[in-house]
Order: sequence, then C-alpha cells, then structure tokens
Amino acid sequence: MICHIEFSQCAFIIISMKHKNKSNKKVIFSIIFSLFILAGCATKITATFERPAELDLRGANKIAVLQFQTSDKVSYRDYHISHGGRIETIAVFITDLFRPSPIEEVQNEISSYLTRQLTSKLSESNYFTLIHADAILAAINNGNKIPTDVYLSGRIESLKVKIDEEKTKIQKKDSAGKITTEIKWSYTKKVDATISYSVISASDNSIIATRSKQIHRISSSKSRRKDLPNEFELIKSDLDSLILQIMRELKPYTVTKQFKLLKAKNNDQMEMANQFAKVGEFDDAYAIYKEIYDTTGLFEAGYNEAQMLFVQNKLYDAQALMQQLVNKTGDSRAFYSLDQIKSEIRYAEKVDYQKELREKNANQDESTSYVEDAK
Repeated sequence: MICHIEFSQCAFIIISMKHKNKSNKKVIFSIIFSLFILAGCATKITATFERPAELDLRGANKIAVLQFQTSDKVSYRDYHISHGGRIETIAVFITDLFRPSPIEEVQNEISSYLTRQLTSKLSESNYFTLIHADAILAAINNGNKIPTDVYLSGRIESLKVKIDEEKTKIQKKDSAGKITTEIKWSYTKKVDATISYSVISASDNSIIATRSKQIHRISSSKSRRKDLPNEFELIKSDLDSLILQIMRELKPYTVTKQFKLLKAKNNDQMEMANQFAKVGEFDDAYAIYKEIYDTTGLFEAGYNEAQMLFVQNKLYDAQALMQQLVNKTGDSRAFYSLDQIKSEIRYAEKVDYQKELREKNANQDESTSYVEDAK
C-alpha cells in the first residue's frame, strides 16, 4: 500500500520531514500549524489498496498473449466518394479510389497495439511467467502439450469507419445591399468497433471467461477533410481502457481511497497530530492520537488513531480499535469506517490467497523443470 497527500487551496510548500530530527520537526510543525489555521487549508489523506484479480485463474503462473485477430466484418465509407458529395481535389479522389482500403491498416494497427501493450504490461508486472505466443501456436498446430497455464486470445469482431460531410449555406449582405451565398463544408469521422477476447485454460482448453467491448467515437467537426484525426488515435483511449480492464481481470491491481480526519474543538494536540498526518508523518500522528485516546477517551482521537492504522495497512489492528469505538459510542462514523476496514480485509485475504496459490504453482514449475533437466 502506498500513501500520499493531496493539498487544495494551499499557497505554501510543506517541507519534507524525512531527514529532520525531532526538535526541528516541532519548530517546523509549529509554523505549519499556524499557516493552516490562517489559510483554512482543506486537505485529504489518500491511501492505495490492493484488489484481487477479477478472474479466478486457478493460481496460473504462466501466461501467453496471442495476436489479436482481424475481421471480415469491416467497412470504410468516405462520403465524398460513396455518395457523390464534393470532391476536394481530383488528386485526392484518384488516390482514394485506387489505393487499398485503409480499413486493413486500421485493423492491423489496433491488433498490434493491443497485443503489444498487453504483452509488455504482463512482462513488466513480474506477476506471471510470460510465454512467447509462437510456442503456444506451435504446440496447438502440432497437437503437443501447450506450454502455459492460461492464454489470452482476442479478435476484432467488427470495425466500421465513416467520414461524413455537411454543407452549410451562409447568406451575407454587403454595404450595397447585395446578397451573396457562401458555402461552408464540415467533416466528421465516426469509428464503431467491437473487440472480444477470451481467457483460456491450456490444460483442457476450457474458456475461463469471454468478454467484449463496444467502441463508438465521433470526431469533432473539421473544416478540412485532411484535418480529421487518424482512426487509431480517435479510439486509442478506448483501447487503453480495454487494456486496463483486461489487466485487472488477470492480476491484482490497486485503487486509491480518500480519508478524512476528525477535528476536536480547542484541542491543540489534536490539531498538531492532524498536521503530522496531513504531511504523511503517520507514525508521529498515530502516537499523539493514541496518547490522547488512552488518557481521555476522546472519540475523535480514537477514530483518527484507527484511521492511521488503516492507511498503513494494519487492517486487523484498525478493525479492533474501530470495533471498540462502535461498541463504546455507537457513532455512525465509526460504523461506516468499520465496514470499510472489514471490506479491505476481505480484499486483502483474497489477494493473499491468489498470490500464495500462484507462488505454489510457480515453485512446482521450477521443481518439474529441474527434474526434466536432470533427465
């Protein structure tokens, strides 16, 4: 888990405390304390937590990404060619008329991008052992055992590109009262696509999951046809979203959550602890909250103490303290936070289970490889 701080409406810089001694900290935080009161600076503490992979890959250790396949269900319609609209220049018309349809170029670019990005991200994650796609295809074609646990296979099911043009007549009257008509043309490009993918178990070729994504994008209007965006660039954000979705299904990922600290009126120690927390000095903040809660039983101090445990991923300690606050006060804020902590514990336990099972399979793969090498 990674913690960081967001500052809003703050006109000053907080000095890093990483290498300051305790006496310096007190002096600097006295200054910070005064500045926060004068500026009324609102802050949010955020923490990053891990989520389990959304698919049950049965502890898969080895994975492969096959090349995304292209489709025959494609079309590229350019208004000024297909529907007798205005031809900007004869040269453009002739070039477009006789060259191969650009739809194949678009398909190939989409296919290569998805395959390359997924392969790269899985390799960089160091979570799986990545197997080259050629080894998978060779095994499938030769009827041999597929040398991976799971593999990803995808396809562009359909792809349609359409360029439309619109003619607008604008009438103008000059100083002599003569009316002239000006014609303006505008162009838009539309891309519709359906991309599907499957995650397949290599041991029995069973499909673990199949998904599809619909993409629909329309460019902004341009006065010149040549200024329209490239088809790939128009849908690139959708492709990146698909890649993120697939990665979350295959391996654990992280999410960021925000936390708010409670304040206590006329309590300088609580304010000082809050300032420590706001600049990421969670241990110092925790010590102050704990001392206040242990000596006074102040709800706000106990709540913030539990939050410090929470953001540092000490989930079971945070749960125990927040449960104590619930039992003692029945405060709705403690109830809500307790539910959040319990939810994170369930996620963390599932992440641990997935990682342990994958590690177990990885060790078995190493043992098998060692035995085969010995033979």
